[in-house]
Amino acid sequence: MLSLEYIAGYVDGEGSIGVYSGTNKSGRNGYHLTVSVANTFPCAVAELKSRFGGSIRQKPSPQTAHRTQYLWQVTGDNARAFLAAIIPFLVEKKPQAQLALTLPKRSNHGRMTLPEHSIMDEQERIAHTLKQMKRTTKERC
Repeated sequence: MLSLEYIAGYVDGEGSIGVYSGTNKSGRNGYHLTVSVANTFPCAVAELKSRFGGSIRQKPSPQTAHRTQYLWQVTGDNARAFLAAIIPFLVEKKPQAQLALTLPKRSNHGRMTLPEHSIMDEQERIAHTLKQMKRTTKERC
C-alpha cells in the first residue's frame, strides 16, 4: 500500500490540480475540482482509484519505444477528500491544493450556500488563480 507521503510525491511530480468549468448532470453550469495523476506504472494509479475513487484512462503512446500512460482522475467531493488527505505532505503543489480546497460548493445538502452569482464569481476567480499559479510555479524557485 502506497503511503500518503509517496502519493503526495506523485501528485507533486506527475499530477495536476485544477478547477474547470462545465455542465453537471442536471444541466447546470458551474466549476468543478479535478485532480489527476499520469504515470506509466498501472499499479500505482489502480491503487489511487481503489482508495480514493475516480476513473482511469489508458493513453497508448504513438511511439512504439514509449510505454502506455495511465491517467487517474478524481473530481468533486472525492477530489476534496483526496487533497485533504495528502496536503500535509505536498511541497510544490501545496499552494494549489490549499486554494482548490477553498472552492465553494453550490449547495450543501440541497441548500444554496451563497447567492448563485456569488458562488460562480468565486469559483471563476479560483479557477483563474490556479491557472496563473501553474504558469508561475517554476519562476518562484
